[in-house]
Amino acid sequence: MACAAADSDARPVLAGVYVRLHESTATLAAADGFRLALKQIALPVPVATKQEVIIPAPALRELGGLLGETTETISMSVSAAALGSASATQAIFTTTNITLSTRLIEGQFPNVERILPQGCTTRAILDVRELNRAVKLAGLIASVSQNVVKLSLSADEATQTGTVMLSANAAGIGTNTGAVEGQIAGEGGQIALNVKYLGEALAVIGTPQVALEMVTAQAPGVLRPVGQNPGLSGVEGGYVHVIMPMALR
Repeated sequence: MACAAADSDARPVLAGVYVRLHESTATLAAADGFRLALKQIALPVPVATKQEVIIPAPALRELGGLLGETTETISMSVSAAALGSASATQAIFTTTNITLSTRLIEGQFPNVERILPQGCTTRAILDVRELNRAVKLAGLIASVSQNVVKLSLSADEATQTGTVMLSANAAGIGTNTGAVEGQIAGEGGQIALNVKYLGEALAVIGTPQVALEMVTAQAPGVLRPVGQNPGLSGVEGGYVHVIMPMALR
């Protein structure tokens, strides 16, 4: 989640991860103006009152580093600076061996759920490792040419299989082209994405397969995990990652 948060403090709320605890669901969101990540988690115990806070992204990255590969349950609590204060100012994360506290970011986080893309004209189900390998190879060229990688999706309507071609080029250096086969349904088409954002999204998908969805070259590309339990509130797999398109060249 934290990878989608802004690195700059120009808009402080975007430098954090929004967390909403409501009834039996925790909703986390991060956005930097170029990408958006939204995750929903079923809580083991419903919360008594709805809570909305913004946690600094560096604090969550630190927490992730401390936890490593552990599957231990994490407890989160929020507290106010002064007794009787209506707004929380601090979040505390606790496990058996770890306690991490951080100040919260003040402000109103955008309602990102309202801007999630609805529907698609092309959907490709791809192997995450194969796609990630192709993205890394394209990134060797794209990293010196504005990080642009072009994805061309073509499908066989009869078999609903097809290929995603990834290409990147840099003047004076060369071109890299790779192909990933998968299940592809729809019209097909092309979209250009930031290769760095694409790689970071794949790194946190957490499932063997990923769905890549698109409408047109001017509309965002959408990544969703495939193979997890159905998501909450229509968020398939409990997670969605949206990346704004770049200009095709």
